[in-house]
Amino acid sequence: MNEDSCVKLLKLMEERGAKKNPPSICIGNVASINPLIIQVGDLPLYKDDVLVSTDLLEGYKRQLECNGTTNVYETKDGFNKGDILAMFATADRQTYVVIAKVTRL
Repeated sequence: MNEDSCVKLLKLMEERGAKKNPPSICIGNVASINPLIIQVGDLPLYKDDVLVSTDLLEGYKRQLECNGTTNVYETKDGFNKGDILAMFATADRQTYVVIAKVTRL
């Protein structure tokens, strides 16, 4: 097997292996609120391009019970321009899922 054949074989193995690996987490930045634009590197994502964890949405309500008393908590903040988001892409890279807001220490 010559060097050119080895290179082709390695590239083929890399391509096939990449299809089996799950997408890694990426970082997005909220560039605009209205309209919602999340920037992932050079790629702008719009609301139709993303799925969002419901507890990150403004107005999300959750019932919590403590010592027999149920309280309803509602989120008020939602997304703000400049927020940093932990995200991952679906296998076809057509949709991105926002899983958390994150911050630098």
